[in-house]
Amino acid sequence: MREEHNSSASMKQKKTRYQYPERLTSDSSSDNASKLSHVKKTHQHAQVRDTRNRILWILGSLLIVEIATALLTSPVFAIRKIQISGLNALTEVEANNTRRSVQITPGTNWITAPNSRILQAVTVLPWIRSASVNRSLPTNITIRTQARVPVLLLQSASELFEIDALGVPIRIARTEFMYRLPKVELVGWKSPSIGEPVRSLALETILEQLPHNNLDAAARIAKIQVDQSDNICLNMKDDLRINFGSWADWEQKMSLTQRLYRVEPNASNRFLSVNLSVPASPVCILKDRKHVSAAPSISDTTKL
Repeated sequence: MREEHNSSASMKQKKTRYQYPERLTSDSSSDNASKLSHVKKTHQHAQVRDTRNRILWILGSLLIVEIATALLTSPVFAIRKIQISGLNALTEVEANNTRRSVQITPGTNWITAPNSRILQAVTVLPWIRSASVNRSLPTNITIRTQARVPVLLLQSASELFEIDALGVPIRIARTEFMYRLPKVELVGWKSPSIGEPVRSLALETILEQLPHNNLDAAARIAKIQVDQSDNICLNMKDDLRINFGSWADWEQKMSLTQRLYRVEPNASNRFLSVNLSVPASPVCILKDRKHVSAAPSISDTTKL
């Protein structure tokens, strides 16, 4: 009996020992299958999502292209009008030439308007100092110009020009400006070109200083001569010649000229010419004595 009982107990232990691994293997296989199924579903969902996003991106791109094409080709966005301001100071011919320079092909799109080309076409005109080009609603182009303002008359060997504060010849001088602006004569210079600045330090100094010389002497100037070496000579309205020499010390030389006319209002009656090329030692040529005299020797009447 004992042997049978021991044999039965031994068999139960064996069954118990071998049944546990079988259940463990079965559970593990089920978990792996579940995980694999989940991974497959996740991958499928990702593929569907990527495909949907790709389709939406293509449709969005096509929509953008369609809208852009409509904006760039629709006659609704064609330029209706070009507005130009700042032409009042120009002559009629110059104003008309300015308008013609900005003409564009009818139907040109407002969004792709060639603003840079329009700006270049305007600013190359010699009578235009600066300009700006902008789009304005509904579909207009607005051009604002600043005309060059003449401040001097520039006399060359063959022509008389109006020039602006930058030394740029604007046009052949108009009759109404012949006696309203100071005149500068270029002695021995090549005739300047309209629209191209004259390169002269003497002229630059005159343009910079003369408008600020609110002196009686400045009003007495009939013409200023500038030679090829940039030496300056004032031809006064009373026919007195005042030699400034180089353009340096302009203010001091103008002050001496002012002082001369304050002491000698009719200086041309006594002097043939005055040399201020060395401001510390002005020299005068007297009419009655016909000789050169330094200022100190005539200090009683012409102390400069």
